[in-house]
Amino acid sequence: MRKPMSLLRRLLRDKRGLSAVTVAVSLPVLFGVAGLGIDTGLWYTIKRQNQSAADANLPPVCMIALGRNPPPNGTPNLNDAVNLAGNPTINAPTCTIVSDSDSSSAFHLQGSATINAATLITPGEISHTGAAYTINLGYPAQTGANLVPDPYASTLTHANFLTNGLSTASPCTSSTVGGITTYTNPGSYKPGCVIAGGLSIKNSTVNLSPGTYWLTGALNLQSGSGAVLQCTACTNGGAGVTIVLTAPPGGGTVGTMSLASNANLNLNAPAASSCSNCPFAGMVLIQDSNGLPAADHLPNPDTVSAQANSTETLSGLVYFPQADVTFQGGPSATGPQCLVLVTNTLSMQGNPGFATSGCGSLGLNKLPIVKTVYLAQ
Repeated sequence: MRKPMSLLRRLLRDKRGLSAVTVAVSLPVLFGVAGLGIDTGLWYTIKRQNQSAADANLPPVCMIALGRNPPPNGTPNLNDAVNLAGNPTINAPTCTIVSDSDSSSAFHLQGSATINAATLITPGEISHTGAAYTINLGYPAQTGANLVPDPYASTLTHANFLTNGLSTASPCTSSTVGGITTYTNPGSYKPGCVIAGGLSIKNSTVNLSPGTYWLTGALNLQSGSGAVLQCTACTNGGAGVTIVLTAPPGGGTVGTMSLASNANLNLNAPAASSCSNCPFAGMVLIQDSNGLPAADHLPNPDTVSAQANSTETLSGLVYFPQADVTFQGGPSATGPQCLVLVTNTLSMQGNPGFATSGCGSLGLNKLPIVKTVYLAQ
């Protein structure tokens, strides 16, 4: 019979069953590490999905205030580049609004101003006077963002206009019946025709035929019993009108636009499908502003105004990139929902409605697309 001490020493040296004990002790740790790996992988996957959503393209830009100071080549640091005063409401829930000014008041809201938009983007900031304003956005506003360049600066140039009809344009013909003046295009859509000296309307109606019109002067709808500019032969999403405000032959001041009280501007841009050669498809009101010859110059100051009680029903691009635009009326889109505005500054006291959903069908395809830049948490 073995002695107790000998048995104890043998038991201490016996390693049988050690692996099972080690596994039993280690299993909780192994399960914990495996669970952490699964949780980390799931967290990473969710974060990637969220970041992909955050990096997705925002809705197209439908309004840009370039905010240059002074135009055309100054740095974008204008105060109140987009200024909403009184009780205006900008309705643009499906598109992005941009102020390229880097001012602390790149967007400025006063009174009971309201913005309904997909988002606001600016290198500067958003400021307000009072606390009655409302901002409803589908995506977080981006302040301190990069500039959004003018998408038409390299294409809507004086040289482009010369190539696409201005250099060979003939005078428009007109007739007046019952107080309604009708301007007709004696040729095809290209080369269009010229209304020399601009177009001034008071207490009467001007009815344009579909086509391109070169106004070598200002477009002025005066106050009184009403001034109407329209195109009854145009159809939304079909035949339309493009008006290019330019300088007279030999040089001079480029035209601008003024709408007085009770003015009525009702025009739609031509759709690309409405003609065999549409160099200005999707464009309704354009100021000749880029690459002007030495003999031509923009007005000083370059202003566009629409007074209270004026009505603007427009479809297409409205392009005044070096003008300070004031709308007291309420420009809105018709037909295919497309109303895109490019200005230097915008002061708004009316209730405009901007949209881009129908721009593609008109052939207006150079709308800026901006990516979101905020980080998903």
